[in-house]
Amino acid sequence: SNAIFFLVSAVVILFFLSLGYWIAKIVESAVKLVFKQVKLEEKIKQRGLDKSLAGFSVTQITVVFLKLYIVFAFLGAASDIINISFFTQVILGILAYLPSFFQGIVLIVGILFVAAYVTNTIRKQRDLIFSQQIASFLELLILYVGIILALPLFLPNLKDQIVVLEKL
Repeated sequence: SNAIFFLVSAVVILFFLSLGYWIAKIVESAVKLVFKQVKLEEKIKQRGLDKSLAGFSVTQITVVFLKLYIVFAFLGAASDIINISFFTQVILGILAYLPSFFQGIVLIVGILFVAAYVTNTIRKQRDLIFSQQIASFLELLILYVGIILALPLFLPNLKDQIVVLEKL
């Protein structure tokens, strides 16, 4: 009976994982199509902000997050169906954490765009003395503030421990 339960469980998990994967691929295609229609990446490139995400694009970040969320949701459904309560609780914990994590990613991406825009604008000023140094300092300051703002979203249980960083 254990072998049959294992076989049925493996089939259910594989079925739900493959179903989740295919739905994630469909969502990926839809997101890429929507972002292409609104020309998001082109608008980012026009403003000179395309290099601010260290080689990643907004589309890639969004697609990876959505695919992870969908696959975990289907994996959680599969573990709930085959009644593996520990695994279900772990998946539910991950699913509860992912929106907060994505908010942190969105905040960091926004801060990176702001930092790149501000520093690009300052670096283009030819009449400003020490424009490169001022731009670098402002970029570090903006990134520091962004990381401090995003840290509670990435690590929700450390909110009380980062008070010192916030006061700085």
